[in-house]
Amino acid sequence: IDMLRFAVAGWWAQPMARADATAFSSHRESGFVALVVVGCLGLLIETAAIHLLARHWSPVLANWLLLFDLYGLLLLLAHGHAVRLQPTLLTADEVIVRVGFFWQVAVPRTALVAVEFVAGDLLAAADMLNLARPLLAAPNLLLTFAEPRSIVGPYGIRRKARCVALYLDQPRQFLEAAGFHFGFPTR
Repeated sequence: IDMLRFAVAGWWAQPMARADATAFSSHRESGFVALVVVGCLGLLIETAAIHLLARHWSPVLANWLLLFDLYGLLLLLAHGHAVRLQPTLLTADEVIVRVGFFWQVAVPRTALVAVEFVAGDLLAAADMLNLARPLLAAPNLLLTFAEPRSIVGPYGIRRKARCVALYLDQPRQFLEAAGFHFGFPTR
């Protein structure tokens, strides 16, 4: 339902931010929007070509392939709109990290023990989740929590992580608003 809501109504919707929160986007300074547009155009061309080719052998198969491709197109459009419409939020009491409609976690600010700059991609760790991947970007911040948190993912998937890597357009402003000191990338 969220996918259809974002794909169809996302064109006209305003970003979802609370009045008591500071919003931090993750789509303006990365190449995410361009990649979504190119992906949608490529998927449209591929859908038309595969549909026309598959119709020669099996019209039923061609229709099923068309449905799968249209579902993929809607998913890509919805993800693009959801990233724009659901920014990461920082309130006086909590940090709400949202990556489109794929991953979401709300953490009390008291449970946030460290926020640091990172440069480049991070090595995978058992207690870390890279939330910059759905944005097709390298993370620029690493949030560390006092204890592992349950992060809700696509289709209700839950994953425990103590560290979350994410990409924000304004990482320095996030650190200043969160009250953390910053320096050079450490990882």
